Order: sequence, then C-alpha cells, then structure tokens
Amino acid sequence: MHISNKYLISALLLIIITPVQADNNLTIEDESSIQGTQLSINLSAAKRFRKADAELNSLFKKLINSEEHPGRKSRLRDAQRAWINFRDTSCIYEAGPYGEGGSIGEMDYANCMHHHTETRIKDLKRYFEDYIN
Repeated sequence: MHISNKYLISALLLIIITPVQADNNLTIEDESSIQGTQLSINLSAAKRFRKADAELNSLFKKLINSEEHPGRKSRLRDAQRAWINFRDTSCIYEAGPYGEGGSIGEMDYANCMHHHTETRIKDLKRYFEDYIN
C-alpha cells in the first residue's frame, strides 16, 4: 500500500505537535513521572520544536504584514511554503518515516524540525532587517 507524502507529513506533524499520551494516559503535564525515559526526551524535543514553531509563525506574520510591496509579499509567501515543504521532507528523510526509527525516531524528527525552524527564524529576522527596517 502506498501512502502519499502529504498524508505521511500530516500524520507525523500531528504526532509531534499534539500532546503525547502513553498507554497509561501520561500527558505532557505528567512529565515528572517519566523523567529520564525516552518518552520524556521525546516530549522535551517536541516542546522545543513547538516553541520555535510558534516564534517562527509570529515572526512570519509580522514580516508579511510589514511588507508593503504586493510582489514581494507574494514571493515571501511562496518562499515560506516552499521552505515548509523542504523542512518537512528533509526531516522525514533524516529521521525516517514514523515507526521506522524506533522509540528514538520521534526525538530525531522533532530535533530536525527544531533545527530547521531555528535556522529559518534567523533568515526571517535577517529579511526583516534587510527589507523592512
């Protein structure tokens, strides 16, 4: 059975971004009871990524709303969409499809997403300085 990349990416993002629940109903709020486990490490990596992703989204909104030239605004939006596709596809390559990397795969995926997101934040800050201010 062939699963399209679009569905695979959506499923992976849902797994990483949604608060993780284990079989015994541990949620992200219960992290102290799972300290030092792979689940705890996975949750921590996912939390770092969600924080960076929120910063990226906020910065992008500020940048796109500050851009006055319609053509540049359109190109920025296109570039961001292409970058998101690159990030997601790259991290699936690096971490492997969900389930292929074992218990450490989720951490690898979240760390990859975090790394690329932090890099993009730096790019957007530079764009803001170079083209808006």
